[in-house]
Amino acid sequence: MSYRRLSLRFAGLLVAASLFAGCRSKTPEPVAPQPAASEEAAPPPATDAAVPDGRPVIIAFGDSLTAGYGADTGDSYPDYLEKDLNAKGYHYQVINQGISGNTTKDGVDRLQDALRLKPALVIVGFGGNQPEVAHLIAQVSAILGAGCEVVADSEAIAAYQRLRDFDPADAVLCAQIAVAPAELAPCLRECRAEYRAHAGSGVAQIFASNPQNSEDVRLTVARWREIARRGRGNLRVIRVNEEFRDGVSIFDEPPPAAFALMRRLKTAFDPRSIFNPACFVGGL
Repeated sequence: MSYRRLSLRFAGLLVAASLFAGCRSKTPEPVAPQPAASEEAAPPPATDAAVPDGRPVIIAFGDSLTAGYGADTGDSYPDYLEKDLNAKGYHYQVINQGISGNTTKDGVDRLQDALRLKPALVIVGFGGNQPEVAHLIAQVSAILGAGCEVVADSEAIAAYQRLRDFDPADAVLCAQIAVAPAELAPCLRECRAEYRAHAGSGVAQIFASNPQNSEDVRLTVARWREIARRGRGNLRVIRVNEEFRDGVSIFDEPPPAAFALMRRLKTAFDPRSIFNPACFVGGL
């Protein structure tokens, strides 16, 4: 089998970790104030103070997205959140604990300081700032090894589109390998085939264009599956030319214990084998 390899260009780091999750502290129990009955009960004006003023506290926790980098004082989203809550009669103090340039690791390091204010609610928001992107680039490069090329902006979009739209029309055999992410690069090298990979995910589609007959296809699939198992994963056949299809199993066989469980589930839910008979793993 000839050796050809598609150069993998990392199609941009879509670090869109826009994480908005609610974390509740254990003490005290969150307070849910009722709407004010009259104008006399109006809350104190919003402030940027980092110390609770007696109202239940909401902490806006994150990076520059939360801090309001580039915005005028009083124009960050925590400022508007407090104003909107107060306008609806829910009297919370929203404390802005966003720090520009913070990574998620920085956030973990200072989360306990935020919880010491005993908030009723913590809103967490981190985006793809430059330190975070640099950290992920280093991780992906380590996984892919030598020859990894990082591209950005319009070049990344173009590279992604080429990978997305790539169709090996002349490939006799197409399969998808899924292994531990750190094992993907060595597994692909050992497969000695063209491939399209999702950087850092442990998943790739691999293609063979020159098997000459059914026996070549079966031997290639068997070799790829052995490589996948050594990488703590599996291999599924996506496409094979019709004239070479005999004797090629689409699915990899799971370990015996897992297969026994799958057989029991199949029998329980489809006792008459009506749904796709003999088309699943192990002929189920």
